[in-house]
Amino acid sequence: MKENRISCDLGVIGLSSAGKKLILNLNDHGSELVLFSRSAEVSRSFLKLEAADRSDLSAAASLDEFILRIRKPRRVLLIPESKDLVDYYINQLLPLLEKGDVIIDGSSPTPADTEKRASYLAEMGVLFAGVSCSRISEGFEPPLADGSHPEALTLIRELLNRSSC
Repeated sequence: MKENRISCDLGVIGLSSAGKKLILNLNDHGSELVLFSRSAEVSRSFLKLEAADRSDLSAAASLDEFILRIRKPRRVLLIPESKDLVDYYINQLLPLLEKGDVIIDGSSPTPADTEKRASYLAEMGVLFAGVSCSRISEGFEPPLADGSHPEALTLIRELLNRSSC
């Protein structure tokens, strides 16, 4: 497991059941990922027990470290255990992101939520897309939510399509 590189394709926050499947699927298809969970023990346990043989997965101990490891423009995928945490993480990430970075809500957001978040983040120069990660982890083409920023879709489509077997 590599620890301090700044070349990850994608940062993933949250290690839900669907998230773990997607992380392994993306990694199987060539993506280098950095992970973050509010519980460092959850990340360590996942890497040790479920992804021990994978050298292109690593965990960050803080959001600052997490962001520093992602190649620009940064793409951050949110797949928390609860949809209620999406706005919490968006607010935690905003001070760390730059214009042109992308936040991807993988919690199967409604079009209304996607449009609201995309509009809010666009004011700050951050792009937003909503997707259904549970369908991606099952190998389906990424269903992108209505209301997603068109440029965000361009920046994430190829990456997420890697996991669609």
